[in-house]
Amino acid sequence: MYKQEWIKGCRVTVSDWYKKDSEGQKPIRIGVEYFKPGASLSRPPEWERVIYCPRREEEKINNYLNSIVCAILSGDLPSQQYKPAF
Repeated sequence: MYKQEWIKGCRVTVSDWYKKDSEGQKPIRIGVEYFKPGASLSRPPEWERVIYCPRREEEKINNYLNSIVCAILSGDLPSQQYKPAF
């Protein structure tokens, strides 16, 4: 799974994490990067937040990605909420 799009002015990347979790599956990594207006994308973002979700939540991530990103931006979801056990 790989998806990259802009939501609420942030670059959002959804991809498979390269290591397996305790369930033996690769978790899904959701990365949200914020760039200042007019900033170059070749430079590091102003800030970045990452969460890891279990593979079984893939359908919910596809259906509710915009809401998930809004929750991350508002601070309702802490960074690295789900930590894969490897």
